[in-house]
Amino acid sequence: MVLQTYLVEGGGQRTANWQVIDTLPVPICHLTRAKRSGFRSFEADYGYCAAKREYYYGFKLGLRVSPLGMIVHYPLLQARPHDVQFLEDLVGDFRGDLIGDKGFLDQWRRQQLQSQGVFLRTPTRRNMKISNGWNDTLAHFRKLVETVGSQLTQQFHLHSLPLRSFWHLRHRLIRKILSHTICVFINLQLHRPPLEIADLVNG
Repeated sequence: MVLQTYLVEGGGQRTANWQVIDTLPVPICHLTRAKRSGFRSFEADYGYCAAKREYYYGFKLGLRVSPLGMIVHYPLLQARPHDVQFLEDLVGDFRGDLIGDKGFLDQWRRQQLQSQGVFLRTPTRRNMKISNGWNDTLAHFRKLVETVGSQLTQQFHLHSLPLRSFWHLRHRLIRKILSHTICVFINLQLHRPPLEIADLVNG
């Protein structure tokens, strides 16, 4: 974690004045195998993966990503609660513009965050007459965190972690996050597109 912090701060990403948030499912096993799973943790729970349209047993990984795609903050969260309930966990010590999807749309929480210097930007629902700053540019920025999430899943195999305990889970996640951060940091040093990491991972 010390190296992760060093790279994020060395790359100038921790203080970026806008960042993007999202969550990823971290399944321990499929729903049907939950009771037979050897993994035991009081925090593991049942959750729903919208992308695969299936339930799973495990956790969520929170992501807060900088404008260049570097993972700045990555809390491990419970799987069952709705994403909006984890806003404070994802915000942490951040101050500035925070971009999220409709899962983080909550007017009361938005006002509370604004009083702390955090300006939450999400798409509005069709029946909402107010605008909260969402536009095509912000929608483009949302793709950053989706790209990072896809890389963690497909290239770093976030969904296929052989686990025996919560300790193993936590440390495997830290190593995968650090590996992604190292790739982004190397690209920044070489003046390459920061999220072109396939050759670094597979090469």
